[in-house]
Amino acid sequence: MRIGWRKLISYMNRKPSGFASLGIEYDVNGLHVCATQDIDGQKTWVLDQTLPLQDWQTQLKELVSEQGLNNTKTTLVFATKKYKLVQTDKPAVPEEEIASALQWSIKDLLMTQDEVVIDYFDLPAQTTGANKVNVVAIPKAELFEVCKGVLEAGLFVESVTVEELATCELLPKDQDGYVTMFQAPGAEVCLNIVKGGRMYFSRRIKGYEQISTFTEMELQMGVSETLSVELQRSMDFFESQLRQAPVKRIYLNLDTQHQAVLAKLITDAMQVEAEAFIPDCPKFESLSFTDASLAALGGAFATTDKALPVDVEEGDAA
Repeated sequence: MRIGWRKLISYMNRKPSGFASLGIEYDVNGLHVCATQDIDGQKTWVLDQTLPLQDWQTQLKELVSEQGLNNTKTTLVFATKKYKLVQTDKPAVPEEEIASALQWSIKDLLMTQDEVVIDYFDLPAQTTGANKVNVVAIPKAELFEVCKGVLEAGLFVESVTVEELATCELLPKDQDGYVTMFQAPGAEVCLNIVKGGRMYFSRRIKGYEQISTFTEMELQMGVSETLSVELQRSMDFFESQLRQAPVKRIYLNLDTQHQAVLAKLITDAMQVEAEAFIPDCPKFESLSFTDASLAALGGAFATTDKALPVDVEEGDAA
């Protein structure tokens, strides 16, 4: 992300923040904010806050002031409902021209008349003979508005990313493969397969948006079976088509109070250990992973500085 030079100088002259990093997830219902500090040489999760969508700019500015978050390096994460993720052939053009070439080639896939900002990320493994990329498209006006609001709150936007990539930051960085099935309340299930901190496979599964209303009996009588079928298809593709070793574990963070029951049912069906996802990161005892936004937390622990190419010039974000 680029900002005007005067604004950049004003950031450089600010007093450094007492926080190491901030992750903000922008969702349909509001903003989720997670902050970290360096404590005893470890990045530690120390703050979690949810702000309603209405007048979020003012409330974020107040939170920044109250908590002393000014000038904290921030990763802005767009939630799954706020962007489109499509896979397409990689254009045969020089690397610096790929994004602009994709801008035209994916128009039909996006099925929108809105002006969008796009970026892409390569796949670590491809099917035989394929050369595809994952393309992210965010409405330009909304991206600009959110970035501007975060900047005006007194934060330093270091990068912009999306939910699928942000949650990868919380997984082990070893060379084992992991399946994640994460879901925001009322949303589709987002299934990722991650290895070495990189996303090899991603898809969204419809039909489970009301899973929070299902009883334990309903989960046992069919829901776990259909989820297991979706899992098996994805894992088969990962192993046979992408030629990868079998996944080591399945992590769940679904919109249900019966998470442990569902994990046990999936473990029995898949013969692969499934469990509720608990990130391996230091935190204050008062904070709970079950109540937090994993996307915001992933943004706070992100190590990447890759950003979507949006301009916020001095006259617009002063």
